Amino acid sequence: MATDKPDPDDVDVAVFIYPGQIQRLSLEQLAELDLLNDRPLMAERYACDVYVERANDSTRKDYFLRTFGDHYGTPKGIPVVRIHD
Repeated sequence: MATDKPDPDDVDVAVFIYPGQIQRLSLEQLAELDLLNDRPLMAERYACDVYVERANDSTRKDYFLRTFGDHYGTPKGIPVVRIHD
């Protein structure tokens, strides 16, 4: 777990995807990616607060590291999953 909370209310998920990867997605995959942008649906179904961002946007990456990377000065773990074509 990336939190000390024994039973967190939700899980924050940031998905960073490069524009070139988006262009290679099939219509079905694009529809699935669009579902991730439906934050109320993701919260209701999976208790996840999902953010889909461009991987080449360093400002947004820095924001997420600042916002979710520590808890009152204590660093938190941020799991990273890399998917290669």
